[in-house]
Amino acid sequence: MLESFEIEGGILRRYRGDEAHVVIPAGVTRIGESAFEGCEVLASVDIPGSVTEIGDEAFRCCHALASVSIPEGVARIGEAAFAGCWSLASLDIPSSVTEIGDGAFRCCNTLASVVIPDGVNEIGSEMFYGCDALASVSIPESVTRIGDWAFDSCYALASVSIPEGVTEIGHDAFAWCETLISISVPEGVTVIRYGVFMGCTGLTTISIPGSVTEIGECAFWGCTSLASFSIPEGVTEIGEDAFQSCKALASVFVPESVIAIGENAFGFPPLTVVCPEDSYVHRYCEYHDIPTKPKLIWQ
Repeated sequence: MLESFEIEGGILRRYRGDEAHVVIPAGVTRIGESAFEGCEVLASVDIPGSVTEIGDEAFRCCHALASVSIPEGVARIGEAAFAGCWSLASLDIPSSVTEIGDGAFRCCNTLASVVIPDGVNEIGSEMFYGCDALASVSIPESVTRIGDWAFDSCYALASVSIPEGVTEIGHDAFAWCETLISISVPEGVTVIRYGVFMGCTGLTTISIPGSVTEIGECAFWGCTSLASFSIPEGVTEIGEDAFQSCKALASVFVPESVIAIGENAFGFPPLTVVCPEDSYVHRYCEYHDIPTKPKLIWQ
């Protein structure tokens, strides 16, 4: 019923009804901030083609929302727009969308797969945080940045392909992705930030490019299945606890370029460090009673 909609100048300010299935009136151009927030019984919504923006927190905590049709023409999905929509198992994002706000799908516990359209250039902070069932995600080549906690606690995410154009991956971006088996960090990324792969207990293979100069604190903390790892030449710093609790990792190659190493970087008890003799790394390991092997053995 039209009286359930508070519309002003084409902006849907608030829905005040209690229907499970809602059709937004034609002519609405923007779904405003928190327009449907907390509508507990809302199960499906049809958005008209006139809409170009879904505002921040528009459908936040609509726990029963299982179906939403986003039309072609929508350019922006706001921050936390669908956060806490526990029943939303699938979502088609149209190709017209170029911006998706931070936390847009945070804690959508049943969301199993999503395709991000080409034209979006950033996976925002917490975008898919806590999406327990998210098993696959398609990231377009247009993306250049993956934000902090972007995929944190996506326990079912078994694989993800990071586009070559990505130059920044935020801290904790893939933390606790427990079924993630392998991942390749693209050339251009310079820092493996704090906790990026923390708690990825299923991770067995990771490729780090030569562009990386720093491995941050707790970067690989708790990667219990990681059996081998080679730090590329050019890395100058390894942060505290970087390889802490990597139980299957017996040794790691550390190049001569490393000139700063944080406390317990190689775990406790420490793994064996393969490094050039008479390097800073070798002297550091000797001083801290960390076992070493000469570089030639690492072949």
